[in-house]
Amino acid sequence: MKNVLILFAFAFAFIACNKTQKSEVITLPITKEQYTLLKKGDGNKFNVGDNLKFSLLILGNNGDTIADRTDPSLWAMDKVAAVDSNTMPIVEMLYSLSLGDSVMMKVPLDSMQRPPQMADIDTLIYYIKITEVESQADQDKKMQELESKKESVATEVTDLLNKYKSGELTDLEKTEDGTSIYLVEKGTGNVVGNGENVSIDYYGLFEESGDMFDNSYERGQELSFSAGAGQMIKGMDQAILKLHHGDKAVLFIPYESAYGEAGRPPMIPEKANLVFYVDVK
Repeated sequence: MKNVLILFAFAFAFIACNKTQKSEVITLPITKEQYTLLKKGDGNKFNVGDNLKFSLLILGNNGDTIADRTDPSLWAMDKVAAVDSNTMPIVEMLYSLSLGDSVMMKVPLDSMQRPPQMADIDTLIYYIKITEVESQADQDKKMQELESKKESVATEVTDLLNKYKSGELTDLEKTEDGTSIYLVEKGTGNVVGNGENVSIDYYGLFEESGDMFDNSYERGQELSFSAGAGQMIKGMDQAILKLHHGDKAVLFIPYESAYGEAGRPPMIPEKANLVFYVDVK
């Protein structure tokens, strides 16, 4: 009974939050499965290629929370593709929505799909709200802007690396692990907190050669992680906690605080000192 009450509490909170007056059961045209439209948004239908962001809550029919991505920093993402008879019902449903729509869909599980920890769950209940849509045209414009930004950042960080090697850079702040931080531009936000979810754009070079090995601009997506939680190399982890939201900085990370003596072949050679330009969001 307790689990059932928890399940209804989640459902009631979701519906109340969306101020739904009347729900509507809709049958999908291809898979013929059904979902419940809790609230109709005021956006247009999606086009193939659109990028979606959506709030997602998945419950088991026993009341267990399977996934909770309702916080804006955790919103799920997907790119709209064409649907056919091989498309899963939950995906067909997602691509059929519009900006602002809030829905609920029940997806039965068979015994072969259930991991041991979900042995007493035979149905997943999805609550989804479409929060953002980015058209293909907007994506193309963004990529052009990022390409221009990448070229500008590459020139700036290469120049700063050369100055660092020649001993011309001053005002370097060092972390406990020996990483040096050069502040390029001061932000206006608070200092990044330990355990806080943070996003960065970055551009990485090898200190010795100056060659770029990785950057976020080409992917068009920031890197998000929990600051100071060991999800990044040690030098990055410690340096981020010295920075503020909005800061732009260059990190000079010794190999001991990067990928160590062995490196990470084939991308990172052994004993590689790394340089990162970071733009902290």
